[in-house]
Amino acid sequence: MDLQTFIHQVTGDWFTQKTVYDLAGATTESRKTNQSMVFLAPNDGAIVSLCEQCSVAAEQVWGALQTQWDSAKVDPYKSPEQGQALFVLLK
Repeated sequence: MDLQTFIHQVTGDWFTQKTVYDLAGATTESRKTNQSMVFLAPNDGAIVSLCEQCSVAAEQVWGALQTQWDSAKVDPYKSPEQGQALFVLLK
């Protein structure tokens, strides 16, 4: 499988859940995460702007993967985590 095929197969909405068991401290922590991955074409405005800021020629860009996540701990006393990232892929 090449990188282009992989990127197109991972795009979409994903759900994950993990649980960490601390045997020594006898505690458990669970987290649920919703993650979205979107492929962006080389001429997308966010990519063009970022390339201009970083002095990268537009012809060098193959595309980008924009990810967003929203995770919440099952424990209501802890705050959720949210974020996003833009991965620009160069030729």
